[in-house]
Amino acid sequence: MTRRRLALFALLAMVGGCARTTGPVEIPAEDLPFAVTRTRGPVDAPTTSQSYKVYFVENDALVELPRDLEAEGASEATVLKALLEGPREAERAREVSTEIPAGVRLLGVRVADGVARVDLSGEFQAPAPPERIALRVAQVVWTLTALSGVRAVSFAIDGEPVAVTTDDGAAVERRVAREDYAKFAPP
Repeated sequence: MTRRRLALFALLAMVGGCARTTGPVEIPAEDLPFAVTRTRGPVDAPTTSQSYKVYFVENDALVELPRDLEAEGASEATVLKALLEGPREAERAREVSTEIPAGVRLLGVRVADGVARVDLSGEFQAPAPPERIALRVAQVVWTLTALSGVRAVSFAIDGEPVAVTTDDGAAVERRVAREDYAKFAPP
């Protein structure tokens, strides 16, 4: 045999000895030159929560209650939705209530220059005595102004700006702040 044929024969023998595989091949950990850890399935990032304040009603005054909400993504809308959900069962058992009518939906909220502009559904204007309506508005105002960067609140119903009742029974067409509801301040 010539050298050329011998080299060709040796090459074919090596190629023929290599098995062809399809798909992934598992390599034993002891054969790797570095440490590898394997995870089974997707790994969720740990969720962190932060405590926020929402204001409900107890004995005709506001009462501050904590709500633990996911810290990432928590916003004015998240906190308002927690308020609109109303008191929890244990809170209701101790006679904590809300003046916000059932069925009120948050249509939007945005903050600019320290003023939260809140748009709620028409159910927010359900008839009630002026003091109950003022307490309803106070719940939203105190909840939002507990957030960093919010000093006052203006209201809209179904996209239209509206006047709101203050704690002295006056209807005002301006933004309102905690001072407008000092009569209902938590004890």
